[in-house]
Amino acid sequence: MAFIFLSRIGAKKTLIAQNRRDYRYLKRFGVNVEWIPGSGGTRYKRGSEKAVLLVTRDSKFECVKESVIGFYDTFKLPLLVVGCKNRLPLGESVTYAHAGYVDDISKVYIRSESFIQPDGYGEGIAHSLVDAICSGHRIYMPKAVYVRTGIAYLVRKKALHSRVQCLDDWVVLPTFITEKMLSEFCLKKVNQSYLQTLEVFFGGLDER
Repeated sequence: MAFIFLSRIGAKKTLIAQNRRDYRYLKRFGVNVEWIPGSGGTRYKRGSEKAVLLVTRDSKFECVKESVIGFYDTFKLPLLVVGCKNRLPLGESVTYAHAGYVDDISKVYIRSESFIQPDGYGEGIAHSLVDAICSGHRIYMPKAVYVRTGIAYLVRKKALHSRVQCLDDWVVLPTFITEKMLSEFCLKKVNQSYLQTLEVFFGGLDER
């Protein structure tokens, strides 16, 4: 509440939230806030392998481990883990391949046609998720992440919500939906949103 109070007093301020839930919360208290989904993604060539791509790193593994195991228990799909130097202790019950650390990001997304965004990373939008959306991958994510990131809002905005698949606490975005989401998450569109917000902010200061 102290942060909200400070955001509403003094000089004109514009806050930018990458998390849709944060945006709605701050807006409710009259904070001048704009929502911009992530930092912009790049389109990479999508692969055809059936294993579901998990992009993470060793320092983040413990944050997402429970969510990843929950995904496997629900879908029983093999995983391809990229970004970790060490093999992940997911247990013998989880089928996965360890691809290690990959320097060339263009060689990451070409490895699979599907991508998993587990819960546990934080409140923003993971850049690897944005790249996967822009690359047209099938996306698996918990419903909480789907809502929190604002992807649910954009899917409804494009009248595609009836085509989203749900199983237990998970949401599946088919490739035809992510292809249509490119215009919302591509780097060019997101950069334009940031610049427009800055123009409004500095224009307002000039008027004062």
